[in-house]
This record gives sequence, structure tokens and C-alpha cells, in this order.
Amino acid sequence: MVSLATLATPLRLVAVSRPYSINSQQSLGQLATKLGQSSLGRTTVVLRVDSVDECIKYIQYIGSLCDNTTLDLRVNCPEVLSYILEGRELPNELERAVGGFHFKELALLSGGGVCEHAFEYFKERQWEVSFSSHSVENYDSCYSRLVSSGLRPDFFLVGTMYETNSHPEKGANVEGIELLRSVRRLHDERRRGAEIVGIGGIDVEGGKIRDVLNAGGDGVAVIGALFGADDSGEVLERLWEKMEQ
Repeated sequence: MVSLATLATPLRLVAVSRPYSINSQQSLGQLATKLGQSSLGRTTVVLRVDSVDECIKYIQYIGSLCDNTTLDLRVNCPEVLSYILEGRELPNELERAVGGFHFKELALLSGGGVCEHAFEYFKERQWEVSFSSHSVENYDSCYSRLVSSGLRPDFFLVGTMYETNSHPEKGANVEGIELLRSVRRLHDERRRGAEIVGIGGIDVEGGKIRDVLNAGGDGVAVIGALFGADDSGEVLERLWEKMEQ
């Protein structure tokens, strides 16, 4: 059964890019074009890149196709944190287009001053924050750290739901749907408001999307099904059709 929290929340789809490449850039362009032309549901695009320069390449390409300031765009980029720690200004192009930062759980769990500087920076600019987690304990720690710093995540990713090429080391031994159920139980017990989004091996085939939503997910996140597709815009539409069935 879908949780009451899920029913009360509009579904969210999170498209997580692969690190920069020409093929990934083309897929991202197809996504951006489709989002600019269609009235699809809430779609967040996370640019998972290694450097600020790669992020700018993505942003410039999207901007050549549509108004990139209309997208729900955030970054997962370690060099952004380095810029903030060193007191360097992020490029205006990035500041204008991006409205949030996505943390890997390791960054939040490791402590240190990098995150503390980033927290203040994001609060000043009213950036949204989100994070990824692979266990109930790490979810709880990451969520608590953000909230204690004055930031409230709008969503977080929980995985890995299904076997995926993104984590070949796990093979079939992924955390699975039961992890999402466990996180949902604790999340509801503590009356936390952020949306829970399942990630890992999710595509339009079979009943994966419905299983994630039935387990308490407020949406799904997709990497390979979009960034490995011939037409990621078409796949995006099919994903939304599955989510809204």
C-alpha cells in the first residue's frame, strides 16, 4: 500500500546525470528540451560532475536549447565545495542556473569544515539541499546533520533498489525495497517532511516503479535508463506515464 505521506505529496522524478561526456551532454539536452516543451510532473535534474568546468559545459549546452533557469537544476560536484571552502566565487553562469546542491552521504558523514562552510553558503543563497543514503543509520545521520545546521532537505535518495551497472560491485546483493520501507517507517515516526526517492536499477520495464511507490517512495531517481537511451526525452515521458498509472 502507498503510504499516506506519499499520497499527499506530488510525485518527483530525479534525473541524475552521468559524469560529463558528449553522449551524456546529448542526453541531457534531450531531457531539457522535453521538459521545456511538455507539462510533465516535477522533475529535478542533478548534474553529477567532477569539476565546475564540466558543470558549466552542461549548463551552457542546456542554455543553448532552452531557458535553463526554468529547470529544477542542482549539482553534485566536489569542486563546488572546494570553491566555497577556499572563498572563491562560483561562476555567475552556475549561480544563475543552479538552485541546489546534492550531497553524497560520505560528505555529510565525514565531518570537517568543508560542509560547514557550504551549509552557510547555501543558506545565504537559499539553495535547496538533498542527499543520497544507503542505510537507515546513514539516512538518519545525514538528515540530522543538515537539520542541525539550519538546512532542511526537500528530498533524499535511498538505494540501491535493484541490480544496476552503476554499482557493479554489489551485483544482485543490493539493499533493495526493504531498505526503503525501513527508512519510510523511521521517517514517518520522526515526522520529517522531506520526500523519499528510490534510486538504483529503476527503468520503465516491469513493475519496478510501482513497487518503489508502494513501498513508501515519493518518487524515483533514474540514471542509466535515461543517460543510456537513444532518446532520453522519450524515456522521460514513459517514466512519467508509469509513475502516474
